Amino acid sequence: MAEVRLLGLCATAEADPFGEMLLRALSAPGPMGVRLDVYAVPSVTPPDSDAGEPSGQADGRALGRLVARSDRLLITAPESDSSPPEPLLSARNGLTWTKGTSPLTGKPVGVLTTTHIGTAPTAAYCGTERKSG
Repeated sequence: MAEVRLLGLCATAEADPFGEMLLRALSAPGPMGVRLDVYAVPSVTPPDSDAGEPSGQADGRALGRLVARSDRLLITAPESDSSPPEPLLSARNGLTWTKGTSPLTGKPVGVLTTTHIGTAPTAAYCGTERKSG
């Protein structure tokens, strides 16, 4: 049986203090035949006009290679009424920029939300993500 490679994506601790901890807890000791690699998506800095390429572009290419080598993605994001943290949005935009060559094409993705309180009184990112009943 081939090993299943999961890539866990989270924002940095400043944007989501629990995302990386949750993924690291899930990765160890880990079930047999499953490998979970954790990647904290760095914050994007504005492009430097003196540099040859925008800051973060090399990080985006490295992330694309990690996603291409993984079988599935697991993303953590803080529970919020607003959008996910900017590093995760930038990573998503970079990975889906060209539909035909995106490393996400056909790849299963799971999303876990984190919160610092027992029950989050916030709404989901969109109405179709969670059904209450």
